[in-house]
Amino acid sequence: DSEMRKAMDRAKESLAAAHAQKTAAGRAKAFDAALGAISAAEQKMLFQHGLQIANHERFRSQLRFGLVVDASILQRLDHYPRIAQAIKASGANWVQLVFRSNPEDFAYADLHSFNEYDSIVKELRTAGLKIMGTVLDTGQWPRDLTAPAYTERVKNLVIHYKDDIRSWEIGSELNGDWLGGTAAPLAPDQVYRIYSAGAAKVKEIDPELETVASLYWWEGTSPDDAHALFNWLRHYSRLGFGRNLDVLSISLQPDDNPVGVALESIFERVSQELPDKRLLLGSLGYVEKDQLQGYWWFRPDDVPAAREDLAAFLITAASALPRCLGGGFWWQTLDQMIPDKGRPTDLYRAYADALQRLGR
Repeated sequence: DSEMRKAMDRAKESLAAAHAQKTAAGRAKAFDAALGAISAAEQKMLFQHGLQIANHERFRSQLRFGLVVDASILQRLDHYPRIAQAIKASGANWVQLVFRSNPEDFAYADLHSFNEYDSIVKELRTAGLKIMGTVLDTGQWPRDLTAPAYTERVKNLVIHYKDDIRSWEIGSELNGDWLGGTAAPLAPDQVYRIYSAGAAKVKEIDPELETVASLYWWEGTSPDDAHALFNWLRHYSRLGFGRNLDVLSISLQPDDNPVGVALESIFERVSQELPDKRLLLGSLGYVEKDQLQGYWWFRPDDVPAAREDLAAFLITAASALPRCLGGGFWWQTLDQMIPDKGRPTDLYRAYADALQRLGR
C-alpha cells in the first residue's frame, strides 16, 4: 500500500532528523515528533493488515464485530426490536448483553426475573445475532459478594439461556480496583476466587459453553502494581487463571489510558502469558459525556470525531492483532449510537461504514 509506505518513510525521516539535532531541547522536540510519526505508521500498518484479514475468505467467519446492550435497555423495552434491527443493520454479528445486578433477586432464582431479558434475547437471536452474556457488569459487584452467591447467579443464568447464549463473560475487568465499590473494593484475591468459582460452574453445566474473562488495560495509570494488567495476569495465571477459560478479552478506554504504539504489544504479551487462549478486543469507549477529562489519543479537541476515528481504527486493527478474534464492543452503544429518540448517530454510521469496508 503506497500510503503505508509513505507513512513508514516519514517515520524514518523524522527519526533521522531527531538524531541529527545538536541541542537537548531540539532533540526532545524532534523525538516527540518522530514518535508521533512512528505511531501513525504503525496504526496505518495495523489498519491495512486488518482490512486484508477481515476480507479474507479464510478468516471472515471467525471474526467478531459486536455492540453492547447494557442494562439501560430495560428503560427502553418498547424499543428493543428497533435496537436489535439497528445492530444487525450495522454489520455487527455479535452482541454483548449485560445482565442487570437485579438486587431484589441477585441469583435469578425466580423465573419472573427473566421476563424482560427473554424478550430481548429472542429479538437478538431472531435478528441472527450471536450473544455473549455478561453475568455482572464490572461496576455492579456488591461489596458483600461471595463465591457461592455468584456461582448461584451464574448457574441460573446459564441454565436458563444455554440454548440461546453459548458464550459467557464470567469476569468483567477483573483487575479493576472498583469491583465491590470504590470506597471499599474487594481484594484482588477475593475477586479471583469469585470469578474462578463462576467459570468452573459454567464448564460443569456444559463444557462446550464458551467462557470469557476481561482485563482492563491501564498500564502506567493503575493505582498500584497489583492491579496493572500484566502484573495481575502474571500473578493469577500461575494460580490457574487460564483454567476453565476460553477467551481473554481486553478492555480499552483510551481517554483514560492512552494506547498508541502499545496496541499490538499488549496482545503479543498477553498471548505469550496465555498461549493456548484466544483473545478479543472487548469493551471499548471514549469519553462518557462530551468533555474530555483524562488523557487523549485521537483528536482531543473534537470528542465526537475522536470516537468515530477510534471506532473505525480499532475494530479494523483488532482483526490483525495476535491470536485475536476481532471485536471492539462499543460500550455506550445505546447512549452514543442508538439513542431512544431520533435516528442512529454519526458514530453509528461511522461504525457501520467501517464494518462495510471489512466485508460485513
